[in-house]
Amino acid sequence: MVIITKKGEERWVNVGGKPIIKNGKIVKVSGTFQDIHDQVVAENKIKQNQQLLTTLIDNLPLNVYVKDLDSKKILVNKAECEYLGKSAKNLLGKTDFDLYDEEVAKISREEDLEVIRTLKPMLGKETISVKKDGETTNFLTSKIPLFDTEGKASGLIGIGM
Repeated sequence: MVIITKKGEERWVNVGGKPIIKNGKIVKVSGTFQDIHDQVVAENKIKQNQQLLTTLIDNLPLNVYVKDLDSKKILVNKAECEYLGKSAKNLLGKTDFDLYDEEVAKISREEDLEVIRTLKPMLGKETISVKKDGETTNFLTSKIPLFDTEGKASGLIGIGM
């Protein structure tokens, strides 16, 4: 809930109350106000930043994906979905072995492991993609290590053009 302070400022607060009952009647109310303003403002800023990044990634004219350490897709943009002819829901959790020809998937997994092992990006490498239906596409592919908040590799970011 938002309250207006004596100085006219809006503040987010969490309010809780409990009636004190005597002889079946409420005689007073005991309650608390918890100032959660900074937390709400920070959460709203995070949501705005997430929306900004989602809009940016989805509107790039490049295939963008993020994979975890097992090379499972954990994020895909619209271009990646369109190329593979699947919704994000049907791509998340999938590996290249689920989506591409086995030989292509093996090469991709080896590249993923090398990027994660060395922590060095693979930039602008010409790759061939052969989907399960046999469709072949040439890409310039970059794979960049993704780090968690403690600086450890947690996966990779892939970009294909």
